[in-house]
Amino acid sequence: MYCHHCGTAIPQNARECPNCHAPLPVPQAPYQEPPTMITGAAPPVYTPPPQAAVPAKKQVKPAVIVAVVLGALLVLCLLAAVVVVLLRPAWLPFDLPQLGGGAKGKQSDDYLVGYLQNDDEIDLAWVHGKNEDMIYEDALLDTNYNSIYYIVNGEIERYLWNQVDFLPTDPGKLLVRVMDDEDTVVSLRDLKKETEIELFSSSDSFTGYLLENGNFVFVENRSESVRAYVSDGKTEAERVLKADQISYLPVLNSFLTVEYEDEEAIYTLFDLQGNETVVLFQGEGLGNWLITPDGRLMAAVVESDDGAEVQLIDTRSGEVISTNDRYSGIAGLFSAARGSLVYFYGEDEDGFLSLEATTDGTWVLLTEGARKLAATANRDAAQIAYVITDEDNTSILYTADVKSGESQEIMDSDDTLNLMSETRLADTFFVTEVVDEETTLYRCSFRGGGPLPLLEEVEASISYMNGINGLSFLRMDFIEDSTAAVWVLPKNAEEGFVLLDDWYSLDIAGVSPDSSKVVINGMEDSGDDPVLLAIDVKEGAEPVEIDDDFESVWTLYYTSDGNSLLYNAQTGDDEEDYEVRRYALNTRDAVVETLYEEARVIATGWVPLDFQSYWYAYTIYPTQGSGVSRLGVGQSASGSLGGEVYETRFKTSLEADTLYRVVVSAADTVNPAVYLYDKDGVQLVYKNDYANAEESVFFTPPVSGTFEIGVTDWNYASSESKFSIELSAVPATALNPGDSVSDTMTTGDLYRVGESEQYLRFFILPVKANDYLTITIDGFGEDVPFGATLYDAYYTYQTGTYGYGYPASLYYSAYYDGRMILAITDDSTFYGMTVDFGKDHSFTVDVVK
Repeated sequence: MYCHHCGTAIPQNARECPNCHAPLPVPQAPYQEPPTMITGAAPPVYTPPPQAAVPAKKQVKPAVIVAVVLGALLVLCLLAAVVVVLLRPAWLPFDLPQLGGGAKGKQSDDYLVGYLQNDDEIDLAWVHGKNEDMIYEDALLDTNYNSIYYIVNGEIERYLWNQVDFLPTDPGKLLVRVMDDEDTVVSLRDLKKETEIELFSSSDSFTGYLLENGNFVFVENRSESVRAYVSDGKTEAERVLKADQISYLPVLNSFLTVEYEDEEAIYTLFDLQGNETVVLFQGEGLGNWLITPDGRLMAAVVESDDGAEVQLIDTRSGEVISTNDRYSGIAGLFSAARGSLVYFYGEDEDGFLSLEATTDGTWVLLTEGARKLAATANRDAAQIAYVITDEDNTSILYTADVKSGESQEIMDSDDTLNLMSETRLADTFFVTEVVDEETTLYRCSFRGGGPLPLLEEVEASISYMNGINGLSFLRMDFIEDSTAAVWVLPKNAEEGFVLLDDWYSLDIAGVSPDSSKVVINGMEDSGDDPVLLAIDVKEGAEPVEIDDDFESVWTLYYTSDGNSLLYNAQTGDDEEDYEVRRYALNTRDAVVETLYEEARVIATGWVPLDFQSYWYAYTIYPTQGSGVSRLGVGQSASGSLGGEVYETRFKTSLEADTLYRVVVSAADTVNPAVYLYDKDGVQLVYKNDYANAEESVFFTPPVSGTFEIGVTDWNYASSESKFSIELSAVPATALNPGDSVSDTMTTGDLYRVGESEQYLRFFILPVKANDYLTITIDGFGEDVPFGATLYDAYYTYQTGTYGYGYPASLYYSAYYDGRMILAITDDSTFYGMTVDFGKDHSFTVDVVK
């Protein structure tokens, strides 16, 4: 498993990357191909698409047209943006507008290219066939915000957030998102007719969907509610719904709304005209839920003080078909890639796991009494493979027929068995066995065949790279000499072969549409320059070097006929050091052709294949306390970490606008990390200071209600040990824009934070979007250094300042409605001195809006 942000290998069961510390998905279920299920966990995190450039018209000058792209700074900004997106809670309007869905539609060799002219001005042109038509010209690139400003009569009229895409259903139409004053505007531009229709605009965040019939759906997140709009693609979208929460469900072509009344939640389906069709759930305690890929069923986890149950609900009538209440907690819920099958992991009071499945309310027990459990279903949902770890720490692989519940043992091992799932293969899955750092790779059949050894006792870690048209590509990383290899298993073949080996680094950049060629980007030895290679997918094939004159390659496309490669090459460190290059694969003595200098392809009229995705069969560990133990404010409790215990959770009730502190104390061998989840299982808080034995977390919940606190061990200690946890309310003063308050820091304000102690005084400050605040702190004595830091509601650093016997100010511009936490502290560690808090220190805080 590798981090999607920095590429670092991830230790088994890790919750974050050890290199960049980006959070990883909470392991719950095998990967599902979209649209395998619609779940009630956090909505999909938006990742910005490849940077959009602007097509250029043919020029008479011999100089090649130049593109607009940020370069290394852009890459760093995008990586930082992804981390910020992952850390922010799902209810905040943080995401840029996006569109998804729609049919694959037509494919053509049309593409967009942006190029630099002079003085940071750029042009955007549409290249179709041998023609090149200008779309926008004389724009200005803002390198600070990765935006393109459109200049009209010398004045900025609007700017584009680098989001320009061909419509999947028609390459002759361009979807453009631009900023106009404070609104984001989505327009549909017909490149042939040279017309443009405004579909939707909003000053808030929103998500868009392109439907199969050419209609558009927009879901807008306002601070007080969520609203849904629908457009026919010819006129501006009209509002059809308003609710506390709204999700568009493609599999049902419907809206799912959530309304909160007292402590109850009402989940209701509406059609695209805004008409109510059915109420799916009304009550308390709804946790994880999913809609099956065929849309027939909703599976919902309902928790109470007595335990947890899984309800199976008919999406057409809202009727509860069946309820399974055999367990104290539900550790995971997932669906296969097709059909109506629902699987769930049940956990009993002793922490043992079971796996059950159903299609119609008849629950089939597949296995029980497991200490660890990993499972993956085949694409057709008729069979499942799972690995259990029993009390003797033996790993056993089974396959089972879901309808009958009949299972058969495939293999067992005293060492580790790992499932590698590829959901696009109907009957095959891979298993690795690791013994003393030697790995054996097996191929098995969901219907009971195997295990067939494909690679035996290699001193390498093996990870799944990709699969297409029946081909499977695996990566081998050899431990002794730090080299890598690509291994291929052709469709229906009994044996695989090494395609390329003994390289320092390599990645599959693309596979031709007919799967006959693979393009690899890599370095043969450490310190070498990267090269781009094309290799025929057959044993013994010699790689052909395509290009070695670049620092890196971005967004490689095969043309729709499969005969050429189109890619962006970065040639240096400057923002202008990009080129658009093309390479013809099926001609003799082919050379790389530079189409544009200082330019970058933004979008193409054909659909690029995805070569960077990974699929996993997630392992479920017992989560002690989930749905069982409760932790009240002002109380403490104990739990276990290490060994077979992956995460311990505690349920609690919290009030909005209240500052809370969680302190976890453990053995020196344990590095505790703390999580806060809302009632829907959405992760709100993650904190790990990477210091053993203790973790201290502050936060303010957005609403009053039920939450869960989770504790994990970053060290993954092999032996189980106890820890204690304490939840308390922390004194905090309400502070509104325009207030001027006086306060005193005393010896009672001493808190342990990480491995040190700090004097901290807290204030809770409500903010509105677009507020610009100046916060001034004054009144400390001349010998008292102090600091002030503004955090969001989940204690994520925003901005700070310090002072020493004189006023100090910090400044903050709010991007969304919410609550901020202002922390005032002594800054003695900064100055290398100790402050005498034997006496009280008074100070003032002024907030100017």
